[in-house]
Amino acid sequence: MKFSCIRSYFLNAASSVERIIEKNSTLPILQNIFIKVEKGKTTLSTTNLEIGIHASFQSKADEEGSFTVPAKTLLNFLMYVDTEKITVHTKGTNLIINAGSHKADIKGLDATNFPIIPEITESFSTSLPAEEFFSALSSLTFLSSMGDLRPELAGVFCSFEKNQLRMAATDSFRLGEFILKIPTPKKETTCIIPTRTVNEIIRLFTGAEAVTLKLSANQILIKTQEKELISRLIEEKYPDYTAVIPTSSTTRTYLKREEFMQALRAASVFSGKTREVKINIFPEEKKYIIESRNADIGEHKSEISCDGNGKNVTVSVNYQYFLDALGKISDEMISFENNNETDPILLKGLAGAGPRYIIMPLRSY
Repeated sequence: MKFSCIRSYFLNAASSVERIIEKNSTLPILQNIFIKVEKGKTTLSTTNLEIGIHASFQSKADEEGSFTVPAKTLLNFLMYVDTEKITVHTKGTNLIINAGSHKADIKGLDATNFPIIPEITESFSTSLPAEEFFSALSSLTFLSSMGDLRPELAGVFCSFEKNQLRMAATDSFRLGEFILKIPTPKKETTCIIPTRTVNEIIRLFTGAEAVTLKLSANQILIKTQEKELISRLIEEKYPDYTAVIPTSSTTRTYLKREEFMQALRAASVFSGKTREVKINIFPEEKKYIIESRNADIGEHKSEISCDGNGKNVTVSVNYQYFLDALGKISDEMISFENNNETDPILLKGLAGAGPRYIIMPLRSY
């Protein structure tokens, strides 16, 4: 294997694939980057046996072939040399990199021992606007459960429907949903993308204009011209979460998102371990009174203005659940809808185009 390339191309590709490597893997070759030179381009690959990533860049190939080297060593060397044009070739069990006045001789492993990253047997394919898709995923992934108790909740649910992609995530105490308008897919289908895969998708493809998404029965592929990510899907049935989304409300109020967040932050100072604050809503008086109390510290009360209609209601909530949700809503004004002190609360931007969150109240102190 022998090729020459621009150092920054090589470095960017290595940085793209390096993050999924398990630092404590018992298989040494899983800590390596697989390098393949073929048809005028170089492709770097890594896998942790759950997720595989490919990143390609243009290079001048003098001899096609493949090899693997430790990711950390390769990445660190490429970061610290300052020459843009470099040459790379294998010599026995080593990879030789010449970069101006720098030369690296990196011990590697035979490429034949590198695990095969399976190709997806496509049964569904669609193109998605990248920025909107990643924004939707970012607004939901923090809600997905990380435990093994309910594996179906450890990811983001996606339902490709006639002219929309409906996404949801929940940890059983709160739920988020985002509906994204998309070109009509050739067929309708659903999947659950694992949380870690969602985070890697967002990291790897941020900045892309569009991505292609392909699904098989148990795998997902996300790709652009330069990068590909393939991952296992969660093969469980996602619960019918739509049943918990309120379809009507007796109290509907509108308030400034940032002002609400500031009041909750102030209340959090006097909240206890349960993170409980009490929200008193007075639609006719156009005000919220937010209270918190801690027997060891003291108590707090703040008043903010609102608009809307309905009956007076008081709910006790986990302030962090609200701050998490409000932090993902971009609208200046938000809509807060509920029925009583025990029913789920619906929180969303007033424009209604972004995520909407359903949060369960706490039992009042």
